[in-house]
Amino acid sequence: MRRRKPTHAPSTTAETAAAFGSCSESAVTLHDPPAIAAHLGPSGKTVYVSWNGATEVAAWQLRSGTSSDRLREVATMPKRGFETGFPAPKGARYVDAIALDTRGAPLARARPIRI
Repeated sequence: MRRRKPTHAPSTTAETAAAFGSCSESAVTLHDPPAIAAHLGPSGKTVYVSWNGATEVAAWQLRSGTSSDRLREVATMPKRGFETGFPAPKGARYVDAIALDTRGAPLARARPIRI
């Protein structure tokens, strides 16, 4: 089966790649920051981070603080599957996370959330 070229101009990098059958990882991750969420379970609060489609992430650095503009590193953990969970730091009101590559260089940062 032959692929047909799109009849309209693609509006995004991802749409361009998908239209020609080779959606690259960078096309997916350019527009969406890593996701972060907190969940209260039976053993306390857990902060989960993930970045859909970003296979270059080797580890996550969790940062916390009393305000969203005063965060400091509290833990670094290797990426574990689709989501990586951190125990929520005691006394933290806000957290964010930084995706790190295999050399420890930052790739992207999740927006701070209140926990």
